Amino acid sequence: MSLEAAWNSYENKCVCEHRYDNNCAHFLSNALILGKFSILDGGKGGNFRTVNDFCVCRSGRPVRAFELRGMFFAKHWSLHSTPPRDGICLVFQKKDERVRHVLMKRYKDGKQIGFKGTGDFAEWPVEEFYY
Repeated sequence: MSLEAAWNSYENKCVCEHRYDNNCAHFLSNALILGKFSILDGGKGGNFRTVNDFCVCRSGRPVRAFELRGMFFAKHWSLHSTPPRDGICLVFQKKDERVRHVLMKRYKDGKQIGFKGTGDFAEWPVEEFYY
């Protein structure tokens, strides 16, 4: 169970093979589960059912950025206003009360050297780092 394993498992898709209008949490949670964060796995079933306080896809992957941040990031990592000097962190970005986004970022020597996700919106007013 590691962010490195999740980083290496990330693809812009989910094992359920379904795409929603907004897939950031969907695809990130899929990578986290493939990285052995099994606490997120809601099991197979119908779309948009609630499992462990998450709205999930038919393969049990959480699909909402706000829920993934509040129910997973915040419970397992510390919130920081700045990124780590080195390593991988989970990131929550918020444009406004309706538009939210999650992704992973990698840093080396204080510089971002990559991200995994459907986008990176660092210019948005809110950016939180979890590590």
